[in-house]
Amino acid sequence: NEMGLEFYNLSHRFGSDAIAPQLFNHLSFDIPNGVTMVIGDEQTGKTTLLRILAGDLQPKNGELLLSKTERISQTESYAQHVFWANPHSPRSPPQDNETPNSYFATVQRSYPQFDAALLAQMLQGLSLTEHLHKAMYMLSAGTKRKVWLAAAFASGAALARPTAITVVMD
Repeated sequence: NEMGLEFYNLSHRFGSDAIAPQLFNHLSFDIPNGVTMVIGDEQTGKTTLLRILAGDLQPKNGELLLSKTERISQTESYAQHVFWANPHSPRSPPQDNETPNSYFATVQRSYPQFDAALLAQMLQGLSLTEHLHKAMYMLSAGTKRKVWLAAAFASGAALARPTAITVVMD
């Protein structure tokens, strides 16, 4: 059974100087495929860890493997295994004037393992078909989240990192 995410000797500090608080030091463990929730108190490093997983932040040392792909030495291949709608990333969430259809086409170009048949099932199951030609600014916040969710599943990415988990969908 292939592991989903593997951490080896991962270390990171809050800040760049030697006296900055240590977030984790020589952390090694595996997370099997499936759903995993990262929880903890405020300012304990949850977002920092998720940014490292998504490839948006470099750890001080150590290595991550996602679907047997190394994050540091295989950066481009690793990125194709991560779906994160970061507004400052080229793999950003849909823009306000973009339609869900054009957003899905962008996602399909970015992820070689994109599954169009799964997208069709997601569109039906999430009741998105009537919204495909509308601009994103015309959709409710919950419907926009459903668009992101459909894109995340259809991308075929091994890791999907939502921007916020404590939100609702219509």
